[in-house]
Amino acid sequence: MIKRMGITAGHLLAAADWLIPDKPGWLSSAVSVHQRAVTIECASDMSEPYAMNSAVYDSLVKLCTDICKRNGKEKLLWLGDKTKTLNYAPKSDEMVLTVHRWFANKSCPGNWLYARLGELAAKVTANLGDSTVTPSDPAARLYRVRKSWADAKTQEGAFKSPDNAKKCADNNNGYAVF
Repeated sequence: MIKRMGITAGHLLAAADWLIPDKPGWLSSAVSVHQRAVTIECASDMSEPYAMNSAVYDSLVKLCTDICKRNGKEKLLWLGDKTKTLNYAPKSDEMVLTVHRWFANKSCPGNWLYARLGELAAKVTANLGDSTVTPSDPAARLYRVRKSWADAKTQEGAFKSPDNAKKCADNNNGYAVF
């Protein structure tokens, strides 16, 4: 059975809350993915870049770590490219991340999480005990407030706290957190 899971306000919604008997998950819009996927929905802001608060992000790290452990995986991979990912044959101890935007005209999971999927994979792998992968230092990460990621000239600030960055973006029409 394909599992669908959700995280809201930092709390995992039980898979049973999301499962519909005899109805497979359909969050990525691709049969080939759903034949082998665990799909996860996370609470976020209602507009691009769909930022998550730290409780939701931390819960996502814990959930992905648990999913990997339950399936005997020692490494979570983010390859960052649809073709590369779909052509990659994971080793028996690996699990690979994919995103909805690769299979449908969607922005899922939003640019905020998309920019952090490498960090997510590194944190999960570190939690699984692979000492060869070190997640980036959260204290060194900056949340940038801009009109778009590509437009560095519009940057209003860079914050260590995602909450402070969100406040700045909320006070500047057309700006988002990256």
